Amino acid sequence: METFFLTILKGLATFVATIALFLGIGGNATTDPVAHFQPVSVVGTEVQSEAVTEQAAKETPVKESTPSEPSASVVSAEVLPQQELISQALIDEALSRIRAPKHEVRVSIPEINTDARSAVVNVFCLSQSGGLFEPLSGSGVLIDPRGIILTNAHVGQYFLLRDYLGIKDFIDCIIRTGSPAHPTYRAELVYLSPSWVERSAQKLSQDDNRGTGKDDYAFLRITGRILEEDALPSSVPTLTPAIKNDADLKGLPVLVASYPAGFLGGTTINRDLWGISSVTTVLGVYTFRETEPYTPDIFGIAGTVGAQEGSSGGAVVSLEDGTLVGLITARTEGETTSERELRAITLFHIDESLQASIGLTLKAFLEKDMVEIQHVFDEHDAPRLKKLLEDSLGGDSN
Repeated sequence: METFFLTILKGLATFVATIALFLGIGGNATTDPVAHFQPVSVVGTEVQSEAVTEQAAKETPVKESTPSEPSASVVSAEVLPQQELISQALIDEALSRIRAPKHEVRVSIPEINTDARSAVVNVFCLSQSGGLFEPLSGSGVLIDPRGIILTNAHVGQYFLLRDYLGIKDFIDCIIRTGSPAHPTYRAELVYLSPSWVERSAQKLSQDDNRGTGKDDYAFLRITGRILEEDALPSSVPTLTPAIKNDADLKGLPVLVASYPAGFLGGTTINRDLWGISSVTTVLGVYTFRETEPYTPDIFGIAGTVGAQEGSSGGAVVSLEDGTLVGLITARTEGETTSERELRAITLFHIDESLQASIGLTLKAFLEKDMVEIQHVFDEHDAPRLKKLLEDSLGGDSN
């Protein structure tokens, strides 16, 4: 899924190598230091029973598709404008397929659709050499009224690589909102899972570098408006994270919201990227643990138009209570979006991972001063993690 996020860096290879050699900072940099900065995806073997505690998921590579520029009709057919509510006919048809005896839709789907669309943002990055034609595009979810965005580590890593190989502001990332997405906020990286970088950096230079999605999360903080004269709002729309150790997610009706861009070209992404939302259901639940007690760490959801590159970091919202239950991290192989299955890590997994990493639950984390947490991360973790990524790419930041 996130192959598209990394496409831009391929075009930067020659530029970086040339600049590095000219400035004397390249060291042992290869002639293509960013060509292997590839995605991490996931697919698991579905557990044999409905409970996640029956069997650990197995890691299997997923082949990525190559993005292509679609016709305007294809784009229009699969886009639901932010201001437009899902039609009742579509809701009824979807629910007739996904309703399960153990789960009920207890909230207004049009209301949840509006809330999710308002809270999901587009993370949009450009590089000094990529211009407007090779953007990096991902999704994120606002989970705190102060402007805290939850996204994937494989999206947040571009904030960590902002000054790639010592070149100031080599990659510039902004937050876009609305449909079509328009530049709205500046943001900074607050925290990115060290475990994800430590595990994934070793695979970035490999041809087959896909992982499991484990620990694939990061937090961003809105710091200002794109137009500096505009004041920040006192609060932003959010979705409430649901921290549930609930293995019985199978059959849960959900709404998926993101900014998919897998079938779009760079110019379209820059000027005409629309958020989408779809009603679907949880197909199966998986665990990252190899021994008991097993935990519900990641789940699969039926294919939707969101099963494209660019949806990473998007929201999976329960239609039982309107809470955020998952963060899109990958998809399975398929010629069309309907043939693919999305994978989303649970908020329970993020909560457990945070506790193991810094001793804070997600709730406690969000109660902290984000500026202070960011300062600690910048001082103690960011330099080491950035070096791991750059070294894996064949560069040398020293």
